[in-house]
Amino acid sequence: MGKILAIDFGQRRIGLALSDDQQIFALPRPTLEVNRWQDALVMIRQLCDEEKVERIIVGQPVSLAGVQTKRNDLDAFVAALRDASGRPIETVDERLTSRQAERELAGLPKRRAKGDIDRLSAVIILENYLECNRGR
Repeated sequence: MGKILAIDFGQRRIGLALSDDQQIFALPRPTLEVNRWQDALVMIRQLCDEEKVERIIVGQPVSLAGVQTKRNDLDAFVAALRDASGRPIETVDERLTSRQAERELAGLPKRRAKGDIDRLSAVIILENYLECNRGR
């Protein structure tokens, strides 16, 4: 099997979550706060190398009707990440993950919650992916 890294992509904050080797658990990683997403590529590659990540999944915005939302910045990020990491990358439906994370963190002060929302969104993306792919 091997570890999977999940990414909740944003221009300023990038939420991260990492599976265990058996792909059972989704564990939060520190949110990356960057001025430009290009700055995050080195940090993500380093994390992938240190943790021996086999695959990366990136949340893809999808409308409630099930249509993928076109985001040029996300497409550019995924292409650059594919080159920088040298690992297989898959985009997955991230529909409503931020809303779910916001509900779960409703009691936190707004300032603190921003990075936590991104991190928890990445955990939710990864949990959904692991659940859908269990036994494959």
